[in-house]
Amino acid sequence: MTSPRLRDKLANFAKDLAGQTDVGTNHEVEKIATQGAAPALEAANQRSPNASSVEAYFRMGNELFASRIITNASTPKKAHTPTPGEAPHYGRGSLIGVILRNVRKGERYDITISGDRFIKESSESILIENDALVVNAQPALIYDYEAIRKINQTTSCNLTFKVRRSGELEFKSITATLQLHQINDCPLTMGVRNLQADGTFSHVRSKDFQTITGYVNENHPWIDALLLEARETNICGEFVGYQSGTEQVWPQIDAIWKALENRGLGYSSITTTTTSTHHEFQHVRFLEDSLTNKQSNCLDGSVLLASILRKISLNVSIMLVPEHAYLIVHDMDNKKFLYAIETTMIGKADLYAAVKMATVDEPFALSKLVNDSKDKYTGDDFRIINIAKMRDAGTQPISFEGSAQPPSIPVFATRDQIGTPAQIVRQQRIILAQKIQQKVKSLVDRLDSTRGGNPFNLNDPGFQIESYALFSEIRHHQGAFNKLRTTPSLTPIGIALSDQLLSERYSKHIATLRNVTLDTNDQIKKSDILRAADLADALFGIACLPLEY
Repeated sequence: MTSPRLRDKLANFAKDLAGQTDVGTNHEVEKIATQGAAPALEAANQRSPNASSVEAYFRMGNELFASRIITNASTPKKAHTPTPGEAPHYGRGSLIGVILRNVRKGERYDITISGDRFIKESSESILIENDALVVNAQPALIYDYEAIRKINQTTSCNLTFKVRRSGELEFKSITATLQLHQINDCPLTMGVRNLQADGTFSHVRSKDFQTITGYVNENHPWIDALLLEARETNICGEFVGYQSGTEQVWPQIDAIWKALENRGLGYSSITTTTTSTHHEFQHVRFLEDSLTNKQSNCLDGSVLLASILRKISLNVSIMLVPEHAYLIVHDMDNKKFLYAIETTMIGKADLYAAVKMATVDEPFALSKLVNDSKDKYTGDDFRIINIAKMRDAGTQPISFEGSAQPPSIPVFATRDQIGTPAQIVRQQRIILAQKIQQKVKSLVDRLDSTRGGNPFNLNDPGFQIESYALFSEIRHHQGAFNKLRTTPSLTPIGIALSDQLLSERYSKHIATLRNVTLDTNDQIKKSDILRAADLADALFGIACLPLEY
């Protein structure tokens, strides 16, 4: 059973992103190491305190990430709030601006920033509230999002900064060069330069986790085709999220897993990208990149599977551990863990093995993070990125650009693609159980209907014949499920599969198959139909058990 102290156990490494993550214009996610001021490194910005000057200010160095700009485009915008010792901040922006020196109370400055590419003319007028040696002024930038989305290799653009003080007729103008990282570069740790009140700079390292959510695209047009391929595996007949209960989540994921395997997806550790002296980041493939190139690493696979599972309304998180990432599936309320999935095993092993690896076996498996001492796994190397919560906070998927349909898959299938004998038998069980469920539902729906305002006639000969035939079929399949009619040993491969409530549900299904009988010697009554519905549900629930059961 999932520990009731789960939140306490995870408090030091898996913060509630909805409540403890700053996703405003600041885009700063927990400063982790502050160094002293470094005036020698900022000599170009250290002018005489008695001289009036205007200088460009790049809070993240002269680098921006295309992925970060788009992912956070809809997050609530708020001005940066200086910490003690920082220079006063003016304007609604937080990343790029100007440094004004020797300002006086009551002075007004008109500031405009524009780029020859990617950044449109952005202006702001500020009123100085108090005398200051230095202040930073940062207008909210107006980005050309369409152009930024198309940056598929790191490039540069020129920025023009114009400043006019009240009483002056002309703008002072300076230029600087900005580097924009390609759209696949995902920042993980940012180097931040904060202007101090004495004109020096403090340097901090800031973790950035929300940009990862931009690569999760539940709106991707290829997903519908992938779900169709998943249905054709015959592992599950429909994708309904949690509507059929928690135990039916497994076959839905299993079918998707098999469809990705059929596409030949495999593991690739390639993450090489442009280097940076200020920031740490990783090249992350989009869903279309992974499918087209048939390869993904741990983070690629996690955003790929997360995109598809989000599409069918499942709650998922990406778990970051030292030098690795895996996917977590939550319950319908997005509170409990069901299980974790090692996505690097797509194409190499079945879903059961991948869940066992990420939930139990690997060094930082989910069950260890939940059950071990809460002080054992601390720091920002451990972080749960809950996609639903980040969407609520305003992050958005990076839009897809390309063909509306995924590349076709080979028409032939190897024996491995068809499935093992055990997998084929399980798929057949699921198909049979689904058909029986549908037939019983049809009878139940007819019982609840009316004809001309009168209740349905149970004695209708056609209804009785149909019911007799269905009851015989159910009794036949009850016998075919004999091997599954004893309580299985629930191997604790996942948080949910060892959860007592889920164990009780499976046990209830088994008890139903063992104890409920359909007597067709007498006239079939409404209670008989309802018992048949219970049996049909039990058949389907047992059919969906993982193969190892």
